[in-house]
Amino acid sequence: MKYKVLFSILAFVFSIIIFSSFEDQEDSLSPAFVAKKYVLEELMTTNHRLSDLFDAAKAHDSIRVVKSFKEARIQYKKVEFYLESYESDFTKFINGAPFSWVEFVGGGVDAQKPHGLQVIEELVFDDSIPNYTRIMDECFFVNKELIRFVNIIDVNPTSDASIFLGLKYGIIRIEALSLPAFDCPITLQVAEEINSSLESIYKVMGFYADAYKNKPIYTTIVATQSKIREAQKYLQPKVGHFLNFEAIDKLYFIKQFVQPIHVNIVNVFEAIKVETPVLVRIFRYVTHINGAAKNLYDANFLDNIATAEKSYY
Repeated sequence: MKYKVLFSILAFVFSIIIFSSFEDQEDSLSPAFVAKKYVLEELMTTNHRLSDLFDAAKAHDSIRVVKSFKEARIQYKKVEFYLESYESDFTKFINGAPFSWVEFVGGGVDAQKPHGLQVIEELVFDDSIPNYTRIMDECFFVNKELIRFVNIIDVNPTSDASIFLGLKYGIIRIEALSLPAFDCPITLQVAEEINSSLESIYKVMGFYADAYKNKPIYTTIVATQSKIREAQKYLQPKVGHFLNFEAIDKLYFIKQFVQPIHVNIVNVFEAIKVETPVLVRIFRYVTHINGAAKNLYDANFLDNIATAEKSYY
């Protein structure tokens, strides 16, 4: 009963925030605000997918559990770019590695149990009978973390700088984590999940295309969207058929699609004059990444000032 109450509360919270007066504090016509609203709506859908997974686990329906889990992960990829740009320390409770980790508290250490979608993946595909109770517990836990993010997103104003951070971080995650199946080592549904991540980048770029339709940078924005569609076509050569993990030419995908998209994202936000001091500070002390770098393999990809500080290590 407590689970269903939580899911209902979460859906209610989403609805209140999405249709509340937070438009009064921000420019509701700005592409950054439209992107924020889009993410909140997709977060609500993520909640629904987790609710479906919970119901399937409650019914001990193994076929539905597998289907619902895969759908929940694909849906989460639509919002991951945005959540990671806000609080990466919290996202480890949603999609962190399924290993225990240590937190330093008051001069001592405290072992923390892993939580999230990767933990659920191991439970769903256990060689024995799936642990339905634990799957339900993890759905409960992940949704609590989603509530935390809804509150964070609600109280924090959205800017072009934060959107840029999310998009850049999102494309980096596709290249560094999604392509090698780092966070879906059992399902290996790499093509489906990257396709979902790219769809959100496409949508967000579309919000900027609408806002800069009569500006020179519009051409680059549209070219970025076109390259994303090419990447999606490669991953899904025909409707309903995604490439399996082994069939994806990783190097080709990086050079043909990921790198050009990365370059264009940087060019677009440089052209619209993203708040430079804020952006530098965000990248330097949150990600330690040089925001101007246009390639994961750039010699200056890591911010030299941030990495020179003791706190970096």
